Amino acid sequence: MADSELVVGGRYRDILLLMVFIFLSQLLNLPFFLDASLLPKFIFSSASCFLFIVFYPPKKIAVYRFDVLLVVFFSTLFCSSWLSSHPSSSFVAYLSLLAMIFGRLSLDHVFRDNIRQSVYFLRCYSIFSLIAAILGLFEYFSFSFLGKSTVPLIPYLLPPNLGSRVVGTYGQPNLFALLLLSGLLVYVYLYLHDDEFCCCRLKWLCYLPFLTVAVSFFMTGSRAGQLALALTFLPLSWLVVRQRYLAADVLRHRRFFKLAATIVLAYLLVYGLNEFFSLKCVRELGDTGASIETRFLLWMAAILIFLDYPLLGVGLDNYKFYLPEYANKAHDVLGFVQYEAMGYTGWAHNEVLQLLCEGGVVVGLVLLLALSGLFGQLLVFAVRRQQWSPLKLYSHLFLFPFVIHSMFSWPFRHPALLVLFFTFLLLLLSQGSYRAVCVSAVWQGALRFVAGCCLVVLVLATVQEVRMGGLAQKMIQRGAQVSFGEFEQLVKQPYNEYPLLLKLTSRYVYVAVKEKDALFARQIQPYVQKLVDLQGTYWQWYNLSLVYLLLDQKDDAMLAVSRAIDLRPTEETYWALQHHLSMLKAAGDTGQPLETFLPIPPGGDFEKIKEIYFSDDRFQIGM
Repeated sequence: MADSELVVGGRYRDILLLMVFIFLSQLLNLPFFLDASLLPKFIFSSASCFLFIVFYPPKKIAVYRFDVLLVVFFSTLFCSSWLSSHPSSSFVAYLSLLAMIFGRLSLDHVFRDNIRQSVYFLRCYSIFSLIAAILGLFEYFSFSFLGKSTVPLIPYLLPPNLGSRVVGTYGQPNLFALLLLSGLLVYVYLYLHDDEFCCCRLKWLCYLPFLTVAVSFFMTGSRAGQLALALTFLPLSWLVVRQRYLAADVLRHRRFFKLAATIVLAYLLVYGLNEFFSLKCVRELGDTGASIETRFLLWMAAILIFLDYPLLGVGLDNYKFYLPEYANKAHDVLGFVQYEAMGYTGWAHNEVLQLLCEGGVVVGLVLLLALSGLFGQLLVFAVRRQQWSPLKLYSHLFLFPFVIHSMFSWPFRHPALLVLFFTFLLLLLSQGSYRAVCVSAVWQGALRFVAGCCLVVLVLATVQEVRMGGLAQKMIQRGAQVSFGEFEQLVKQPYNEYPLLLKLTSRYVYVAVKEKDALFARQIQPYVQKLVDLQGTYWQWYNLSLVYLLLDQKDDAMLAVSRAIDLRPTEETYWALQHHLSMLKAAGDTGQPLETFLPIPPGGDFEKIKEIYFSDDRFQIGM
């Protein structure tokens, strides 16, 4: 029976339910959250997985050897996060992992021993990736012709377009590139091994969906994505050339190289479009937010944190609290990283190193075993000429982009990509050996109870997230001072503390400095200080210095800005503030007017320099 033949019956429902789940978990963008492109995806995907268990508890599950690693990984991260200095910060990431495990229990039967179900899923996924690619094209041409947007391009689907690179439904180009790349691989499998899929009366239109997804992929300008594309397709091409794959089928052999040529064509099209629109906006395919130097520094910081906390690490998602302390140490160890590359981030841009420093040596060993198993099986297939079905080969390859991308970005920190990864992982596991275990009524009840408790916790978290998002909207609509009372109430909750301090204190500092409001500065000072105590990166120290300056606490302001300069010595604004504080001190010590200390060159215009120096916007707020 051909791969493309599908069963008709109730099991269609499982695939359709899975695709609705994937579709909504990828696309939802709700404006009433602090992070409209991430938090709704986390809430929807997690709630759906728990609801699956509550309403459809599994009666029989397949236990794979991989599950042992998953249990060890999950348990170790739980202990590490519980014992960390900021356990509440681990909540979102840990609950996402727990939800994916529950989802794996619920959807375990969908692909198992049923190749037709798997093909049907891949067909549906190809349609989804095409829709995502079309949204990316819309974003590209919207920016090219209309420029930046301050409101969502499409309500609840596309966030505001703030740059030249396509960011898609995720609001982040590297992550969106990974979604499109997985779609490209799915298309390759379907074109080569699903004869019904590529049937088209107009043959020259047959590859149009594939070309569309490829063009949108290159519009993201993701270097990590392009590297993942190369490291996935080049080994596949080697297998084709060495006649380890498609050797006996000339038609599919030719079709593979047509697909490869289509990818090259897509790159050239995007390059030509970038050149055409260069007068309106600057677009470079290799332009990314974090340079390679920055990544080296972030990786070394993660290694240094692990060396200091090797047993259990610092706790899931706690890397961001330790980075400011270890960034300068990493800079000194490396020696070649420029200070300009020392930027603020919450991720190490390498999932293996970040999980190593957050979970310790046990998590590192689990990751090493999992990666060795994945690459080892592919190596055995290539060297020993094992006989694999095309679906088994591609089930391994579907995970490749996630693994490669995770070495340069943070795909597993995003709940939408975590959903895709676990779905493809389930597709792979379903083709291996397993042990069927019946789930008794008692265990079903226990699973329902745990899932129900998680749903209650998730609802409480959602209420807090909506309240925080509403507070941010009130700041924009009614002003910072009006909303500050509500801020003081919400920030008392441990779950709310860090995100509110991180997202909103800069806005409060901006209002206080702009209006020279010393009374408001006194109100916000404890919260700015609290953020410095929690994290203490350079821009937070700088904001604290501005608050101290408004409160006329010049010595404290000097200490704070000096700390900001130590962390980021190339920031001109920080040196300007330090110079201003030095002149204030000199004016106080000598009794002379502040104007006498202005750096006026010979023949310079005193009034013009004075106007520039004492302008209201000479000190920008750190964000």
